[in-house]
Amino acid sequence: MRVIEEPFVTREAVLSVLHPGELTSERPFRTLRERGAASEGLAVPIRTAAGQILGRVQLYSGLNADAARAYRLRQVEVARELAGRATAIEGSPAAQLIRRAVASAAASLPVDELSAQAPPSLRRYLDMRGRSTGRGLDRGWLTREWLSHSDAWLAAGSGDHDALIEAAMELDRAACQAREDVLGEEAASATTFYGVVRRMDATA
Repeated sequence: MRVIEEPFVTREAVLSVLHPGELTSERPFRTLRERGAASEGLAVPIRTAAGQILGRVQLYSGLNADAARAYRLRQVEVARELAGRATAIEGSPAAQLIRRAVASAAASLPVDELSAQAPPSLRRYLDMRGRSTGRGLDRGWLTREWLSHSDAWLAAGSGDHDALIEAAMELDRAACQAREDVLGEEAASATTFYGVVRRMDATA
């Protein structure tokens, strides 16, 4: 069985590692960015089929969660190194391929996220997360969060499915290598995993 992590996380996911169990504003993330302990991320505009911009999704390499953990533990230089590797990963062709798939998935969404035309996985996500977060009534925010997950861009039918799977695996390998390079022997115990565990084989 091959287990890979979600290649991208949201800013809120990074903040949940920086301040576990706390409600936070955007300021702590800006502090991380100002101190070089978080990457810039990838901006993905959300457009309707007619081209109207409805907002954007900001995707961050999962290494930012590891950087946030290091920063919380006052290992600022380690956090900066991990953020630098996250920046390199976000600029890779594999990351750009997934970014385009996320944009395509966003453009195919109906105006009403709970309508029958919305992807079933989105409706399930809204139902689940709507009950577990203080922003549960903000369906637009939850939809943007959902778009960062592989369920959104793999099921959208945009691009080559196999190429997207390979891109996700390539980003996973790059993140694992970065952790090994930066954290050394601590990588196995210090890694902050944020993603979905699933079987990547024919049985899945």
